[in-house]
Amino acid sequence: GGRNTAAFKARREAQKDIRAVLRKDPADAARGAALLVERLSPAFSQVDDSSGALQTQIRKTLALLEDCLTRAALPDAEHDALLESLWKAWLADDMPWIERLADRWGALCRTPERTRAWATRLQNLMDPNPDGDWHERWMESDRYRLPLLPTLVAAGEHDEVIRLAIDSPHWHEQRHAIEALRAQGRRAEALRCIRASEPEERTTE
Repeated sequence: GGRNTAAFKARREAQKDIRAVLRKDPADAARGAALLVERLSPAFSQVDDSSGALQTQIRKTLALLEDCLTRAALPDAEHDALLESLWKAWLADDMPWIERLADRWGALCRTPERTRAWATRLQNLMDPNPDGDWHERWMESDRYRLPLLPTLVAAGEHDEVIRLAIDSPHWHEQRHAIEALRAQGRRAEALRCIRASEPEERTTE
């Protein structure tokens, strides 16, 4: 229904349990957090969140997932499988409830090798034609551009992020270019970009 109080309560209790497990077994907590994120969209598919309260709580759940995966020492094969499951959940998220999972994708990859592999995978998904105009394909994409920018930042591809997003009219994209400028020590340029952006387009993370 409009509130689905059972789902609200289950999410809250699951997150509490995961935090308790995290102190003792980060790997098990990471598995639980991933499973929780995968189930969010189906659980809240009929919920009206006009107040934005649920989206705020979901952002906390995504932050918990990142914390768990950062602290967990999962075997490479298991970590890869977990990311694949999260990726499928993100693709199936039509509402969208877990769209902001894309912002954390580079951090969720955890290792430089895995991060670079995912950056390449996302580029190929958006630009299957290697002879095409990559920038034009990126601008036309309505989905894969969301995880690509933070993943490129995490992979150290700062010049590419700046090239793709510095002139974006959207703050949620331009901020990754600003992050890349800062990583290169170009703080004055980053500050100018922040001052030039429209305040109403910014969102609080």
